[in-house]
Amino acid sequence: DYYTTLHHHYHYRHQEVILLDNHIKKTKTKIQAIQNILVQALTKIIIIIIIQRLKKKKYLLFFFLTQPFFFFSQTKKKKNPKKK
Repeated sequence: DYYTTLHHHYHYRHQEVILLDNHIKKTKTKIQAIQNILVQALTKIIIIIIIQRLKKKKYLLFFFLTQPFFFFSQTKKKKNPKKK
């Protein structure tokens, strides 16, 4: 019968589409997972770089955190003589 073969053909195609859709979904999740891993790795690298940079400037950073007003007052003093 023509209609039953057509129906079978459609059903087969439909199954293919479902399989393809599932494959696309899996690929998307894989890509997202890879992106997440890359982002995590990048943030770790950036944090490590920042920590290493700060180790060199640890004293300066500590001083800035404890005495921020000193820094601002110093910059203000530097700007004032130019006005005078």
